Amino acid sequence: MTEYELLVQRYQERKYFIKFITLIILVLILGISLLFLAKPFNIRILVPGTIHRALYMTENLSEEKLAINNKSYSTYDISKIEEYDRVPINSFIDKKRVVGLITIPEIHKEIPITKGLDDNQLNVSVGTAKKESDMGKANYVIAGYSIIDSDELFSNIDQISIYSSIYVTDKNVIYEYSVTDKLHKLNSISSAIYSEEEGKLTLITKKSGQYTIVEGKLINKYQYDSPPKLYKLRS
Repeated sequence: MTEYELLVQRYQERKYFIKFITLIILVLILGISLLFLAKPFNIRILVPGTIHRALYMTENLSEEKLAINNKSYSTYDISKIEEYDRVPINSFIDKKRVVGLITIPEIHKEIPITKGLDDNQLNVSVGTAKKESDMGKANYVIAGYSIIDSDELFSNIDQISIYSSIYVTDKNVIYEYSVTDKLHKLNSISSAIYSEEEGKLTLITKKSGQYTIVEGKLINKYQYDSPPKLYKLRS
């Protein structure tokens, strides 16, 4: 093979290699584009910064403001509670919807509680699941999303142990509940929501096609400015 033929061969090999690399890049770009076209404004929750910002806003709201918010109008469609792998990237909490805070020390969780089951608010908080909802009275029902491969929101409430403590507060009183039961249901959960047992707490989420329900009973009350030792997770 002459030197000229070698040069031509190398040129052809280089040309085919460039075409191959270009094709790979185009396939990657196409795949990424299709992913974002399918869910253009969504990202997976990997960092809990969004919820931390919601917590910060909650802590800056007064007891009086939370009481006013608790009287506001909302919707209560429990079918909105689902398991998701993504949430809107621009999620934020509406301070006009915040009614309190739930703290679960065993699973290191603090989450704002908002009025009703609004899609936007459920991305960064958990919501009251029925119209007449007052902490420490009757059955206080809170529902929240589960996020796949995450422990944010209510994703890991199935890890709560029986007899462990859950706290909810309206910034006037801290209500301590002791966990009494954990249930898994495929279909109707109306009995869990509309039970009027006095001093009851019910947490609801949905994972792997079934509802996870955690129930507790009221065992203590504290003034907000005199919290129990285990209540505050953050300094």
